[in-house]
Amino acid sequence: MRLHRVLLHDDNEHARFIMKSYYNRIKPHWDFEVASAARAQSDGDPHLAFLHLERAHILGQKLTWLHTQTHILMLRWGLRQLCSREVAGQLSRY
Repeated sequence: MRLHRVLLHDDNEHARFIMKSYYNRIKPHWDFEVASAARAQSDGDPHLAFLHLERAHILGQKLTWLHTQTHILMLRWGLRQLCSREVAGQLSRY
């Protein structure tokens, strides 16, 4: 039983290390896609903005906070574009 607890603790530490490492590798790319989406939106290209948000969504899927932030950005995009389908799709996730 004691050995099991030690192994479980080591597995938790290892999982935290892996996720932190994953976050550090993915976050700059996620930031780039989000910034590119904002730039495309301000340049008047909402279609390109949404493509960048989709890429950010894919990058952030394994990281709850980034994934949630991306869905919020997609909801805001849908509201700005008056796209009821996108708004309904994002609201259904909450």
